[in-house]
Parts: sequence; structure tokens; C-alpha cells
Amino acid sequence: MQSTSIRIRKKTRDHLQRLKQYPRESFDDVISRLIEANVDEEPLSEETLAAIEQSLKEYRKGMYHTHEEILADLGVAEEPKEARISGKSREPEKDSR
Repeated sequence: MQSTSIRIRKKTRDHLQRLKQYPRESFDDVISRLIEANVDEEPLSEETLAAIEQSLKEYRKGMYHTHEEILADLGVAEEPKEARISGKSREPEKDSR
């Protein structure tokens, strides 16, 4: 294995030290593990990228619906924010049959 020296700040070295899974794990292994965990092996397809671009164009043109509009279209009343935060939600409506 060929080796290369790199300069890193002490703070970065300390962080790498804390990321070791076992005491004798090399920094090379730590860095390789971090790279593997953050590299997407399946990049987005051309079709997906085109769909995302189209969606962004529509959004920029204002072609979207707000959360409130969708709830209104569905006939659903939104709970007051305070109820959602406190965890106290409204009682479900009783069936009047």
C-alpha cells in the first residue's frame, strides 16, 4: 500500500480519533468508512433528475398547493398549532347513527 501524508488540524485529528470503532483502527480505515457511508452507489437516473428539474420549474412558477389548500380540498380541518404541540388533540366526532 502506498502512503501519503496529509495535514489536518488538531481538532480534525481529535474528531477522527473519537470516530474509531476500536483503539487500533487506523485513520485510513476511519476515513474510508466515512467515505463509504456518504457515497451514493446508485446515483439518480436521468429520468429522476429530469422529473426533479420539472418540479422545480413548476414550483418557481407558483404551480403548487399549500398545506392549507390541500386540507381544505379534502375537507379536513387543521388542528390548532397549540394542540399539536401539547399533544392534546380534538376528540374524534361521535357517529350520530
